[in-house]
Amino acid sequence: MSAKLPFFIYLYGFGLWLFTSLLCYPLYAQQDPQFSLFLLNRQYLNPAYTGSEYERNISLTHRSQWAGYNPSFDQGGAPVTQVLLASTRIPLLRSGIGLTVVNDAIGAQINREVQLSYAYHFKLPIAELSLGLSGGIQSRGLDFNRLRPVDNNDPIIGQGDASQILPDLHAGIYYKREQLFIGASVRHLNEPNYNFGFSDQQNLLKRSAYLMAGYEFRLAYAWYLTPSALIKSDFSNFSVDINAIAAYQTYNTKFWGGFAYRYQDAFSVIVGSDFAVGNNQMRLGYAFDYVPQGQVAKSPTSHEINVAYILPVAPLKKPTIIRTPRFRY
Repeated sequence: MSAKLPFFIYLYGFGLWLFTSLLCYPLYAQQDPQFSLFLLNRQYLNPAYTGSEYERNISLTHRSQWAGYNPSFDQGGAPVTQVLLASTRIPLLRSGIGLTVVNDAIGAQINREVQLSYAYHFKLPIAELSLGLSGGIQSRGLDFNRLRPVDNNDPIIGQGDASQILPDLHAGIYYKREQLFIGASVRHLNEPNYNFGFSDQQNLLKRSAYLMAGYEFRLAYAWYLTPSALIKSDFSNFSVDINAIAAYQTYNTKFWGGFAYRYQDAFSVIVGSDFAVGNNQMRLGYAFDYVPQGQVAKSPTSHEINVAYILPVAPLKKPTIIRTPRFRY
């Protein structure tokens, strides 16, 4: 009789199948904001991550992509993104709840979203499996006056600002076992369509799939190495981010840094630190991206910073049995 394979082997096999199946597709076009510090924004990418750590935290990420980019007309145009994440673990309910707020601007378009996420964490013998959902609203705004039409008789030109708010839904699964983590999610399940009041216009927010995995190796006393990867796809195109982060852990401080590569796009240098603030913790992280190709169309550098404040949450424990001679027998 054959032995059962560990559950994470099936997840790894699924991830490998998904990765190889995506290799036949061209590069993924950016629809959602992208992050070099994607490990610090897992809640945004996958609602199942919400509350997977025993902590309450609030974090803010700011990304200036293609910093210094100058368009051929008007001002600005380079993507700028801010993401606010807040979450807490609820041990008694084996759950996590979270809030995600996003502001993303690129050219004439401004996108904003507010999401509430919930995850339930199933306790396995040597691991934890989480299922998560998030729902909220996404607003897309467009300044038609900043567009330059091919057809000067285009009816949308000169219409000023327009915006539209539609519901947006995401779902995910997240598996964590000791140093291993694997997560898969789909954003924009309902594929909201933004037509800005023009019934014949189509601006579909396509479903996007994310597959993330990583493993933490202990190299020596207080030294760790965590390689990880993120695959993004809209089911017709794909992109891959790969990074390796080394960390040195002292009693109450961790220093970390490493390198990353985004397929056919950029190389990144990542540095950061986690340090104690009283009984709690703060985190500072920074990523610098360099784009070696396509500099005619975009500025070669991007900057990303993350700041977080973290409060530990005590895991739920079984009540201690108190034995006395009187009631022992």
